[in-house]
Amino acid sequence: MTNAPENPVTPGRRLFTANVRRREDRIDLGLAALLIAKEEYPRMVIEDYLERLDILATGLAVEIDLEAAPEQITATIGEYLSGSQGIDGDREDYYNPRNSYLNEVMDRRLGLPIALSLLYIEVARRVGVQLLPVPMPGHFVLKLKHDDGETYLDPFNRGAVLDVDGCRRLFEKVAGEGAAFSPSMLAAGTKRQLLGRLLNNLKSSYLSGHDFERALRTIELLLAITPWALDEVRDRGLLLYALGRFEPALTDLRTYVENSPPGENRDSVEAAIRRITSA
Repeated sequence: MTNAPENPVTPGRRLFTANVRRREDRIDLGLAALLIAKEEYPRMVIEDYLERLDILATGLAVEIDLEAAPEQITATIGEYLSGSQGIDGDREDYYNPRNSYLNEVMDRRLGLPIALSLLYIEVARRVGVQLLPVPMPGHFVLKLKHDDGETYLDPFNRGAVLDVDGCRRLFEKVAGEGAAFSPSMLAAGTKRQLLGRLLNNLKSSYLSGHDFERALRTIELLLAITPWALDEVRDRGLLLYALGRFEPALTDLRTYVENSPPGENRDSVEAAIRRITSA
């Protein structure tokens, strides 16, 4: 389904693909995030940032008491990364793509909820704490599961520790009045889901800025995670069409039409195919 366009596949992208298609517990989340960043910052040395994650974890190991109550463990992680290290949410320039790249988040100490969550997960993992990603609509958070339940952590808001009611208030603040909260929104996600949402944030940023080359590159990474994602195949074809790469565009658009149900989306893609073939 995912015949590649005319873009060369770099060694970094091959490594990214191999990593994200491993068994869930073997996916190296930090490496995957840095390989995403490598697409934008080709001169970046990935090993330097992995070492910096290790250094952050070394500092946290000095502060944390793994025998403490779960609320204290999460509070210590938040206080260390947000307080001592100054890592926080970017409220002034929220949609800046830099807020989604792990290297930039580490350099600037600013980021989006999901990129900050990824950083927290990787640092906590190195000291033996498993923080789980929670893809709550509108605002990514983390949770620590324990014998008495679950404790939540909001990296975007200075590492605040939350309970279910706190997550509800956060959701209502983000989603607006009348939005219905459900505890099911606090189910743990997967590493692939986290990376997919990170990439979708980048895709949206680049599309809104009409940066089609970067949006196309981001879709390629999304398809490395979920090669069966038909909507991404369609969007890749439409971007290739917009960029004047008609042959690979036709391949993707025809694939979409052949595999999608009838409806407005398929009709619009068929119209694009007719425009290409009649040109």
